[in-house]
Amino acid sequence: MNSKGWCGLLILSSLISFIIGCKKDNGDYLGKYTGLYVFTISTHSQFYPYNIDTTYTTNYNGQISSYVGDLINAYRRLSINFGKVITPQVLESGRFVDESIGGDYSLVGQFSNTDVVTFEIRQQSAGFTIVEDITGERR
Repeated sequence: MNSKGWCGLLILSSLISFIIGCKKDNGDYLGKYTGLYVFTISTHSQFYPYNIDTTYTTNYNGQISSYVGDLINAYRRLSINFGKVITPQVLESGRFVDESIGGDYSLVGQFSNTDVVTFEIRQQSAGFTIVEDITGERR
């Protein structure tokens, strides 16, 4: 083989090695978080004009599962059913990507390990604030 042939073969083999070596992040890491959970939901409400301040706690048997939705972001999202359903984007570290979930609602949270998730949903406007602190533990 001449030098052009060897050079072409080297480039082709390098390209094939690169393609095979690339690992696509398809969200496989999310499977370790799926399952049945018991959620403890602590809701704190403040209504400013009337100086009303209440807190109550409820429990809910829920589930965390793979999210099936839009094809662009689905591979990094989970569906969390704790009496309401949210679909947070979850990083490989287990931390949620902070995001607005519509209107005046915001979501922050993370998995502290594969069996425990904590997150907060906050709704705020000029006259009130409602904060839900949720902890889920695998059953």
